[in-house]
Amino acid sequence: MAADKTGIWRRYICVFIAVLCLVSSGARAEPIPGADDPALRAAVSDWLAAENPKEDLWSIGEIAADGNIAARLIVRTLVYRYMPLRFPEMSRQELRALVPPDRTEAPNRFKYSTFLYRVDTSTIPAYEAQSSMTFAKSADDWIAGAETMLAAGLREEFMLQFGMTLTNRHLMPAVTVFADGVLEDSDHARSYVWFLRGLGRASIDLDDRFNPERAAERRARWGEPPWGEEQDRAFATALSEGRWSAIVALGMLITFDPDFLEFFEVPATSLRWATLSWAGFSGDLEDNPPPTEAEFDALGRLVMADAARSPYLLPLVNTCQTQCAAEVSHCVASGALLRVYDQGVNFPTRLEAVASAEDFYASDWAADGLLVSIGLRVRRGTLEENWLSLPQCLRENAAQAAEAHDTVRP
Repeated sequence: MAADKTGIWRRYICVFIAVLCLVSSGARAEPIPGADDPALRAAVSDWLAAENPKEDLWSIGEIAADGNIAARLIVRTLVYRYMPLRFPEMSRQELRALVPPDRTEAPNRFKYSTFLYRVDTSTIPAYEAQSSMTFAKSADDWIAGAETMLAAGLREEFMLQFGMTLTNRHLMPAVTVFADGVLEDSDHARSYVWFLRGLGRASIDLDDRFNPERAAERRARWGEPPWGEEQDRAFATALSEGRWSAIVALGMLITFDPDFLEFFEVPATSLRWATLSWAGFSGDLEDNPPPTEAEFDALGRLVMADAARSPYLLPLVNTCQTQCAAEVSHCVASGALLRVYDQGVNFPTRLEAVASAEDFYASDWAADGLLVSIGLRVRRGTLEENWLSLPQCLRENAAQAAEAHDTVRP
């Protein structure tokens, strides 16, 4: 029994980590000030193209130095998080010199601070909404903040806040229902909507038998059946379309609720991928036979096809195509099973006021960030899971990229 409990807790911990690694409303509200500046949008588009990153960053900095709030919000991330991917030899002071000094009336008084341009985010409704969501006491308060954030175009930030709320059992049901009306099958956080709805159904069914009073409380918090015919149709469609978000959700559902398969018919291929997706993420590979080369190839092609609809998968596909041209499908399949796309390449949320997530995920910056992230994990030895590992071509190139990036910057 003790071993069973340990396994259960391990599974919950894995899901909690996965949620944190994550991650549109009809209402309209004030966008981030300055985000609609055509010059800023053009400069950011040029920077994403990565042809002349220093010149393009300077152009963004010029706009920020004159007081544009949207530009000021993104410069620090670009300078210290992304420019070292292309220029690992630069010191922090050299990186800082890639943008001009602040020309506003209230410049940063700390000469060597990494906060290049000061911004009072308390004056920006979308960022005040972020704070209200973090400390929300009720689902209504959280949803009000979410609507403000979404109206300002901060969709990726919404997904991050959604992921951070899922461990709150009082807010989770209503928040999940709200997210269900916002997220698309192409969103990485969509997996958790399906998982939580399925888990909600299982919890209510169990309490109906052993604790009817608690079952009634759960129903009240959900406000609607967690899983019904609508979810059956939508989930079946997503699986039939080869949506990776649905396959990941299925892997979690059959792990935490084995009875799920008794009322929902799953194609054998989807079930195989789903089982491996959870096994690859959790490390529970002993009871799962490794895929054949033909299966690796089929799974890789499925993920590549879904990447055309689900931008968060593009960095993995682009990295494999660049680093492992001779075995792209195997590279993509193993990377998807290990969920390497969940770490190190999350869309910088402050950038989304002036650029789309699709443009960022398709950029070389996203692929470079993923390569370094994989290299750091290779060096730590956290990408070896029984029979599952990334191809040697990717491991070697990623390790070299991480070594180059991991320089000391005084």
